[in-house]
Amino acid sequence: MKTIYIRAERGKVVETTIFEDKPENVVKEAAREALEEWDPSLSEFVVLKDEERVTLELPLPKELEKVIKDFVVEKKDDKEIIIRYPYYTISFDNRKVNEDYVEYKIIIIGPYINDDFTAWLETLAADIVSEHNPPKGIEEL
Repeated sequence: MKTIYIRAERGKVVETTIFEDKPENVVKEAAREALEEWDPSLSEFVVLKDEERVTLELPLPKELEKVIKDFVVEKKDDKEIIIRYPYYTISFDNRKVNEDYVEYKIIIIGPYINDDFTAWLETLAADIVSEHNPPKGIEEL
């Protein structure tokens, strides 16, 4: 199985790597490495497991059928299906203001599907850590 690893910092993707391993193994190793960078006096350290509902057009290429065989699949209609794409987010440089978090560095890890899907995940990662004016109460370090 292939796994995609995407690291994003302050609005941009700084690393994208494909591993020949299960996402669960990659996330454990990535969490260990991120833990070394984490500053507990400034930030929380969080590993979240989540899923995203993604619509795919039918018919699926054979290689894509193999990749999604273990995903939860919902039939939408005769032209599309919806998959529940599982992924992990490691947040290790963030600031909390009231009930909101501002993310500065994250890692997203999930099953590798294809290059188009990787581009979508890279956009998601960059958006999470996008440059913006932080809420009042947060100073840029």
